[in-house]
Amino acid sequence: LPFFPSSLPDELLGSRCSRFHIQRGNQKTRETYFELFGSAPFQISNLFASRIHALASRLPGDTHSTARRLTHESTLIPLVTLLKTSGRGTGMRIADRKSIGEDGATKVCIDCINEDAQQYGTPYLHRSHNLPIATVCWKHETKLLNRCPACSCPIELPNDLVLAPWAGCVCGFQYSERRITQGDSASPVEIELAKFVHEVLNGIPEDFIAKRIASIIHDEAIAQGFRWGA
Repeated sequence: LPFFPSSLPDELLGSRCSRFHIQRGNQKTRETYFELFGSAPFQISNLFASRIHALASRLPGDTHSTARRLTHESTLIPLVTLLKTSGRGTGMRIADRKSIGEDGATKVCIDCINEDAQQYGTPYLHRSHNLPIATVCWKHETKLLNRCPACSCPIELPNDLVLAPWAGCVCGFQYSERRITQGDSASPVEIELAKFVHEVLNGIPEDFIAKRIASIIHDEAIAQGFRWGA
């Protein structure tokens, strides 16, 4: 590849692929999929291991190390792995599938889109927003959106890149130019949960040891003010 965008804080790998497409200037997303993965288009949030490896093989450096780094810094897989190996993995097979995007419902916070565009020069998709249990933005405490607020078109279309935060919706709604009333206010439980999982996801060390996982979750829970089970 001639280049690949560096990760922004808490950025999804699919978001980096979308930014590559925009910066590359490809007319069709099919061209971008072939460049990045050597394949036909697929649900971009469904980036399981073999697809990450295919992308890593097109980037500089050792393929296995690059794939491991991409997985750790730009996907939800580390949190799913952490929960599985913590001994509290009941029902995680469903969450695992959702965590890699099989529900096809990418979520965004419009406040973050606007702030990111100002701070980094581009909007992007956040990992913490797209955890299966996240319903609100941990930072702005507002409800997350998975559909256009103007026409209800889904933000993530089948078998394609997610481009709405940059290009807007087909109806003309521009995410980076609008601020909207996000509807019902978030509950305190939703807000605390969003903050908690954000801190855990972004605090997982790349070389974490399985036997330390339970203590990582415990320590983060205490730091966030949770007391049950302490």
